[in-house]
Amino acid sequence: MSDQYTEVTTKSWGSRLGSSFGAVIGSFLLFIGAFVLLYWNEGRVDISNVAKTAIEAQANSVDAALDGKLISVTGQVTTPEMIGDGMYLKPGNYLGVMRTVEMYAWNQKSSSTSETKLGGSEETKTTYSYEKKWTSSPADSGSFKVPEGHTNPVLTMEGATVQATEASIGSYTIYPNKMDLPGYKTLTLTDDQIIGLGSPETPVAPVAGSGTTLGSGSTLAETATGTAMPSSPGAIRRIDNVLYMGAGSPSNPQIGDIRISYKVLAPGFRGTVFGNQASGGIIEAYASNDGRLYALYEGGREEAIQAMHDSYVMMTWALRVLGFLMMWGGLSGIFAPLTVLLDVLPFLGHVSRGAISFIAFWITLLLSILTIILSMLLHNIVLIIILAVAGLIGAFLWLRVKGKNAMAK
Repeated sequence: MSDQYTEVTTKSWGSRLGSSFGAVIGSFLLFIGAFVLLYWNEGRVDISNVAKTAIEAQANSVDAALDGKLISVTGQVTTPEMIGDGMYLKPGNYLGVMRTVEMYAWNQKSSSTSETKLGGSEETKTTYSYEKKWTSSPADSGSFKVPEGHTNPVLTMEGATVQATEASIGSYTIYPNKMDLPGYKTLTLTDDQIIGLGSPETPVAPVAGSGTTLGSGSTLAETATGTAMPSSPGAIRRIDNVLYMGAGSPSNPQIGDIRISYKVLAPGFRGTVFGNQASGGIIEAYASNDGRLYALYEGGREEAIQAMHDSYVMMTWALRVLGFLMMWGGLSGIFAPLTVLLDVLPFLGHVSRGAISFIAFWITLLLSILTIILSMLLHNIVLIIILAVAGLIGAFLWLRVKGKNAMAK
């Protein structure tokens, strides 16, 4: 069977015109939503500014006078806990374990091209193509346009993240499973780290409590208590840093083959934690009107604060671009009935669509900039007061000069 299938559909001019009027409502909501998004985005708190106010505490001793205050502590991060993934990885000294499960499966891709005909009808040619790829979320082949010959088995296991429930940074206690952690690194696997190597049955390993979550967000409590997981599709093999199950091999995988890889966060590194100091040298989540802060970073305090700021700036610009695109698409879509109406003569429809998109781009650019500036002002009461005072002083000086000029005449 060919791995491509092409479908041709035709939509009449009247049907397109009716649909375009319905799309106006969605376009208008998208246009308004862009303003809401841009306004909200400019009011987001840069958590690095909150982190800068943290009192820098010494890691080798706990100062009870800092109880109830936001602090930062820099030191070596350790944990006594031994955790695995609850399935194949034996417990080891980690702050966190991340299991990624992928299946070799069929994937459907589609691409469409449309052509407007004289009279306003539209012919759409959609090509569906099928490829085999590794994926952590294989598609339900029943939803494929051509399911025959592209059947995917059901993936019976999920990715999971397991985190230690308690760790130390110097003399302080922290809770990794409740905080933001630095990046995980690929685990170099060896045979003695794997449970049930060569066995066709899925083993069960102990897991450290509440720090365990599945990819869907559910817990692995059943695994922790020893309930058997679903059977694996074949014997477990370790090939380099991957656990492999199935009829194929990494160089020649077969549909339904499964590979599992791990990333871990090992202790022993120099890190900086931000949080609220509780009694007994415990650091817990800090919450205020400016947001929640409970995070561990690799490196020193200044590196951590810079990382927070960089993340904030990246997200701010990403949301600004998203807001711009929403506004542009919404504004252009509002005029969809006009362009479809002109599609009776395809050339006119094409020209009008390009002209509207071009004009909408520049209107959107202006509106986005004005919205961002105004939102900055509305979210910054201090700046508003400064501008208001400056305006009043300017008006007073202008009236005074104007009065003197009138008296001179």
